[in-house]
Amino acid sequence: MKKIKFILCMLILMIGTMGFCISACADELSDNTQELVFTPSKVWKSGNNLCVTGTFYNTKSDRLIVKIKSFNPNITFKKADGSSFEFTNEPIKFPLCTIKPGTSKTVTYNFGEFNEEWNSWIANPRYVYQYRDIFI
Repeated sequence: MKKIKFILCMLILMIGTMGFCISACADELSDNTQELVFTPSKVWKSGNNLCVTGTFYNTKSDRLIVKIKSFNPNITFKKADGSSFEFTNEPIKFPLCTIKPGTSKTVTYNFGEFNEEWNSWIANPRYVYQYRDIFI
């Protein structure tokens, strides 16, 4: 009888531990721009395509960034005549972007055809990323 109780307790403990491990390793989504910081460095046209280059900084020491799920640059362009216009669009495709804890990665996004001209720009990007917490 003691053996059966012991085996049942061990089985319950193992099942409970497996459920914790699976949920602890699941990827989650976030839009927290304090934990993953994007700093744009260049906005230019390649042919007729608008491109944005910048660096993502993973400020967390226990979080692996698996993928950037959405990215909107929210750029305000200023023209030579003083007028301004906003650009909010998603890139044509997303480059692979895995960022290890405490590191950075520079990426370039292509936003497709863009026929405007500008003198200066200011970006306030918004993005959603997929991450996985790493337990050390």
